[in-house]
Amino acid sequence: MHATANERIAAICAAAAISQETFKLFGYWFRPIYGAAWQGLLPQRWVKLHMALMQEVFGAFASSFLRAGVLQNVSGFLAEFVQKPGIVNAMGYTSKREAIRDLAESMAGYATSEWTEIASCFLSRIETKADIPKARITPFVIGSLVVGQRLHHLQLVMNISEEALRGDPVAAVESELGLR
Repeated sequence: MHATANERIAAICAAAAISQETFKLFGYWFRPIYGAAWQGLLPQRWVKLHMALMQEVFGAFASSFLRAGVLQNVSGFLAEFVQKPGIVNAMGYTSKREAIRDLAESMAGYATSEWTEIASCFLSRIETKADIPKARITPFVIGSLVVGQRLHHLQLVMNISEEALRGDPVAAVESELGLR
């Protein structure tokens, strides 16, 4: 059975959100890995920060598909995404409704921002969800700038790559990110 376009887009966005490379951009040595049991032992401000980072990376990457016109039905895409077992809790949400609302707001915010504003939009959305420690501000600013640059690059890939011109911009992004 082949994955639908929405499933492929969700997989790309989720891979970006949980990748080791993403967390390194924001000053981490490695991606925090823990389940519900570990979350109870860690300071909640750290758990909130990690979850906010994952949520915003997912939303930012999904917005690039929205901007390119590849993703047409945001509510359908998100409703399908949150139906996956465990995804709501893994992304740090308490309900499917909360996940859909927050990710839709995130996607809309990035999709309507100018490319030069993506980094500040990203950083401000994280700051509204979690407290960024002063020692982490610089890596978060740099990470936000890199995410903005990558989104712009993915937009170009979806518009001009061979796969995109053949009608499969999702495959173009999968190839660019080494997921294919």
